[in-house]
Amino acid sequence: MRMKLANALDVDLSAISDTDIATYEDVMQALFLFEESYEMDIDTKDGKTLLVFDNSNISIRTLITFMNIWRNQKATLLSDPINPTPDQLRAYQIWKSRFSSNISEYFSNKEKAIEAQFNKLITKAEKSCPYAKKTSDITLLLRKIVESGFTISTLYNYTNSPTDGPGFTFIVSELLDPPSEDAAYLFAQFLAEIKHFSKLGAKVYTELQLPEDSLLITYFIPVASFSIIKDQLDDLLEYRRSVANGNKNEFSRDSFETSFANSLKTDYCYIEDEIARYSDR
Repeated sequence: MRMKLANALDVDLSAISDTDIATYEDVMQALFLFEESYEMDIDTKDGKTLLVFDNSNISIRTLITFMNIWRNQKATLLSDPINPTPDQLRAYQIWKSRFSSNISEYFSNKEKAIEAQFNKLITKAEKSCPYAKKTSDITLLLRKIVESGFTISTLYNYTNSPTDGPGFTFIVSELLDPPSEDAAYLFAQFLAEIKHFSKLGAKVYTELQLPEDSLLITYFIPVASFSIIKDQLDDLLEYRRSVANGNKNEFSRDSFETSFANSLKTDYCYIEDEIARYSDR
């Protein structure tokens, strides 16, 4: 009945579900739950009591994303939060009542935009480039993508579930406006490899997040042994940060390149074998 009512009102089911918070004591129990489950902290500043979440805590990255979107949308819809107009309040209430649907639609539209941006290049890459055989081949491809101008970071999903595995994160605005044609083609090669992993049986998936100001998309590969790609890429990113901070001497460069090359030669696994091993679990 509640689902029928939500559909009739064009709102999310959660918008008409009871939360059972009727007293200040109920609020406190909810806040204690936030502290225990989401590592929320409490602070005071400039005469205000603040509930604080750590944006760098990747275990609550979805919650941080939701709160950032909420904050941005509230600022957009309520130009004067202290004295909003009735129309502004109505628009804000409607947005809140469809929060989950709005977020899903926003993320879906961004993924569709990325697909449209790279579809033709992916087809070209699938026809022109042989698929990677070893994880070290993917590491080298990601290095080329980094050096082409894209910003990349890494994650590892720890949930003790079949979705666990390394993820590779890109800035959505960069993907929709690539730094060069060569960079776009390299990223298309990466997407072609991701599609190939899926065909081999890996349950690859994407996740969109807004930890601060930039929307990010992470491509997760739930094959634990592929963490070697993440480790090698992290070494490269750390070296590039040291160079950006002024460590540009020839010895450190040669030392890194030797170590990186040795890692690619000795630390790898065969992609088809590993995907078969993990997809059977």
